[in-house]
Amino acid sequence: MRWLTDIGEIISGLFNSKKESLDELFGIKRIFKIDMGKSFRGHMMSLSTSSGDNKTINFYNRYYGGSVSCSYHVRMDSTNIVIENHTKTPNYISNVLDKVSNTHFPEIIKRYESEHGCLKIVINSANIHFSEDLNIKGLNFDDHYNNIQKIRKLNQIVKDVKQKFKSDDILNMIKKSNNKNNSEEYIMI
Repeated sequence: MRWLTDIGEIISGLFNSKKESLDELFGIKRIFKIDMGKSFRGHMMSLSTSSGDNKTINFYNRYYGGSVSCSYHVRMDSTNIVIENHTKTPNYISNVLDKVSNTHFPEIIKRYESEHGCLKIVINSANIHFSEDLNIKGLNFDDHYNNIQKIRKLNQIVKDVKQKFKSDDILNMIKKSNNKNNSEEYIMI
């Protein structure tokens, strides 16, 4: 129940007159921050560290086309990279979702496994969220050009998946998931 005590301390800390930030409560120290549009159009960046048992260096870049978050875990000598973006679900995909399920919130999930991680695309009636989660040995932070190329690669994969929804055979490519937690989850094969 230690986590419950921690949550209580965080909530009470929000109302203290001391005005301690959430970053300080979680042991995060911001080293450098660039606000949206201050370096180049559509870009924001943050570099921070976290202390405690799992010391990390966190490097976050947000672009118009998505975001890239890198966390180097010092003790494990590995970098976790999360590349993500989202887009509004087009009407032709919403129409397929309506045919798949009688409920208002079906969700279609497409996964691709790779040597270093997993790409996941989640499609519902409101939006399409896609992310790639990679774990790479050592310190592995990239520059803007390479980050934007990673986002473009991800966007192209999503474009290919969206194109499949225009196929007459799309309903045969979708099947109900065995996930017992969410009865309206479908997978795309």
